[in-house]
Amino acid sequence: MQASSVLSPEQVVEIDVGFPEPASVGNAVVFIRATWSGYSESSLRNLAEGMKSGLDSTWKLILVNTDTLDFEAFSKAYGPFPSSGGWGEAFWIKGGSLVYSDRGYYNAALIKVLWERIHEFSSSEQSIILPDFSDQNSFHHTAIENCGKFPAQCLEIDDQNCSSIEHLHMAVVTLYSPGRMSALVTLGALAKELMEASLSGMRLIVLNADAVPYSDMERTFGEKPIPARTYWIRHGQVVFRDDGYYLLEHRETLAQRIDAFRRIAD
Repeated sequence: MQASSVLSPEQVVEIDVGFPEPASVGNAVVFIRATWSGYSESSLRNLAEGMKSGLDSTWKLILVNTDTLDFEAFSKAYGPFPSSGGWGEAFWIKGGSLVYSDRGYYNAALIKVLWERIHEFSSSEQSIILPDFSDQNSFHHTAIENCGKFPAQCLEIDDQNCSSIEHLHMAVVTLYSPGRMSALVTLGALAKELMEASLSGMRLIVLNADAVPYSDMERTFGEKPIPARTYWIRHGQVVFRDDGYYLLEHRETLAQRIDAFRRIAD
């Protein structure tokens, strides 16, 4: 995963040997990267998406190579290591001082911690509050919790079935994964805004981005499953498709989609 593909190249600093002293970095997240660990790479992807969603460009992401890291020296500078290594450990530095150390961001419960960090240090108001997930990894349970008080009769959570949309009169289909920050925030934003809009006849359909068959996605939507990707359906046809609603710049798009479907419902 290339963090610079999410953040601007100027925000990302890669250090192959050694590490910076906290006082020297201003505002930054020092991330201990293990390229051989899926947990670490998932944490890095979610952290980069999270930083882009709410932190300004003065925040740096500093990638430190775990394979060459002197853990004893690092612990003297940053305090106790939050795990045994390889999970995607992140150290938050504000004004040159360590404020948080986290063990990674690779499941729903840990992504909520990440979202709280983003909320605390964001220069903009974050309107989406993620719940306290009781099941860190379950697709169904975390999706239900993330939808909050969205009416159950208008909600459909499906692990794999996306074989047809022809029967859908008015619906939003979103691809959800409890291990992706972008997907969690997108679902939370959708559920919140749709519930507040009270669109008559609107259904919210949540598909499992990690399990839905590629062949079904290609046949129905013309592309592979991508977490947070969202489709607005009217009379069995896709009228809008969006990358998600996890960035502040996406919120205006979401408002426009709801306004368009409100006019249809009225």
